[in-house]
Amino acid sequence: MLLLALTTKHTRPLTSRSPWAAGAASVATVALVAVVAPPALGANGWGLIPRFATPTSLDTTSRLNLALDLRNSLTANTSAPKIVYRTSGKRPAAFRLYTLIDFNGAEWTRPQDDPSARVRLDSGVQWPERVDDWADRTLDRVRVEVLSQAEESLPLPPVPRTVTVDAQWSYSPVLDQVTSKTATTQGLTYEFLADLDYFTGDGLRALGDASGNDARLDPRYLAVADTVDLDRVRTLAQQLVGDSATRYDRAVALQEYFRDPQEVTYATSVTPSGDDSVSVFLSDRSGYCVQFATAMIVLARSLGIPARMAVGFLPGERGADGQSVIRGTDAHAWPEVYFAGAGWVRFEPTPAVRTGARPSYADPTGTDTLSPFDEFAVPGYRPTLAPRTASRAHDAAGVVDRDSYSAEPVWCLWWAVAIVVIGFATAWRFAYSRRATAARVEDPERVWAWLRTRLPREHGWPDTLTPHEAEAHLRALGLAQDGFLSAQADGALSRVALAVSHHRYTPQGSTQPIHSVWDDARIVAA
Repeated sequence: MLLLALTTKHTRPLTSRSPWAAGAASVATVALVAVVAPPALGANGWGLIPRFATPTSLDTTSRLNLALDLRNSLTANTSAPKIVYRTSGKRPAAFRLYTLIDFNGAEWTRPQDDPSARVRLDSGVQWPERVDDWADRTLDRVRVEVLSQAEESLPLPPVPRTVTVDAQWSYSPVLDQVTSKTATTQGLTYEFLADLDYFTGDGLRALGDASGNDARLDPRYLAVADTVDLDRVRTLAQQLVGDSATRYDRAVALQEYFRDPQEVTYATSVTPSGDDSVSVFLSDRSGYCVQFATAMIVLARSLGIPARMAVGFLPGERGADGQSVIRGTDAHAWPEVYFAGAGWVRFEPTPAVRTGARPSYADPTGTDTLSPFDEFAVPGYRPTLAPRTASRAHDAAGVVDRDSYSAEPVWCLWWAVAIVVIGFATAWRFAYSRRATAARVEDPERVWAWLRTRLPREHGWPDTLTPHEAEAHLRALGLAQDGFLSAQADGALSRVALAVSHHRYTPQGSTQPIHSVWDDARIVAA
């Protein structure tokens, strides 16, 4: 790149100019190779420079795999609505499709359902624990239409509910799923009544260690694969929960560790991770919802707390007409922890950038706030900690030692500074010579920022809103009804928000041509 940058300023070839220019470019290029090669090869003393991921094969079996391929569902047909629903009041915080128990260190497998253990849907409340005073509870009615998601289980909230659907469906108390062997969800319409406020933090804490029925559960809910470094996992788990006296406080402590952006980061791009993907995740400290959920489950199990994986959807986007739409980008996985007397409880270790707020009963900070569109919450942010003066050290088990730090060699800092300076100078020169003005808008985020600056100040949206929430925010202001947003502009706004959402949250980014995103943004701004 440096050679190209030096040659683009003049039309004559490099060989016809001063040999000093050619020599300088050649020396600089060789120096860059010498500087960049060591971190790529894992040389010592390069802790400040990220290493390049170089998978040794294309075999995806070493990645976390849910059998229901959640990674693909996050990327395939993401623009197509999967489910639409309306509610009489609150919206469910999540829709669960399946629960998974068996994890071999690299992938999850679906459990076999026992048809003989199913019960009729009219036999009472569908929940694995007894629910008293159902008739006296505040219930929300939700009517669901499944469009293109063909599954053997109904998408339902992970709380007590009663379901109204045709007779082909029955309830499995063990898996807490409404399933069918003769029908699928595609094109299905059904209703349920649910107690969406069934769990409370005080109620779960009052259950103490909540282990009363643990011995009656399937032992697989406590199993940790032989390939997982159990000593490392248990050491970290014990450090995180400290002297917490209740199962609830221990579960929240595990959840909060993973939600802390200074500990772990959310990223949809992951590399093959071998037979112990949990240890790799705890070392790399980067992943998406499957990694976060799996790690919390394994840590909980290492402490003797029954836990399992749940797969389903986040609540999607709610339109101005009250109808909510769930798309492929809303596919999600989360851990569930068992509490005797309450049932299986959802926790949310995946960071707010993906999931928004924690469940209301699992928010120890009290900082999660609600968006203008009912209880679909946006992230609540805590103050940034003071910057550390040195990198954190890890012990042999991979546990952070917050009182010890390791200093990088001074020469490494100088090399890092030199790399940054050379890189920026080269990139700037190349960009300038190529007049890459258009390239600066080849990113839906730039289009989104441009659009926001072109709207009237009173129509702007908070930074904490997702693209789809910002879209709904504009509609909620009554722009369409007041004539500020035509039907053409309304459709253009939806396409821009979708492109930005894909760019942020899906592994492959937006597939919409950038020029069409730009054209749609101009339509909205006009």
